[in-house]
Amino acid sequence: MKEKIENQIKEVLKNLGIEEVSFAVEHPENFVNGDYSTNIAMVCAKKIGKNPKELAEQIMTTLRQAQGENPLIQEIQVAGAGFINFYLSREFFTESIN
Repeated sequence: MKEKIENQIKEVLKNLGIEEVSFAVEHPENFVNGDYSTNIAMVCAKKIGKNPKELAEQIMTTLRQAQGENPLIQEIQVAGAGFINFYLSREFFTESIN
């Protein structure tokens, strides 16, 4: 799942005209903050001179539009200074158990 999220983010960056950068997709310490979280907006914001939270919102909106391609993600939210949190669906956990 981590790779799928990373690939979706890379596709969004490509569509936004942002050069490929190194970013993290990790399990947050507190799962209230999602099953996965990324710092992509904060990494890119300095390079393109944009507010990290605004960039995170833009990335999140684009990811939500593509969410049909990945029905295993239930929700995507922006938190804090620009983190993007991913919440996995019950389908994901059901398939993982099977």
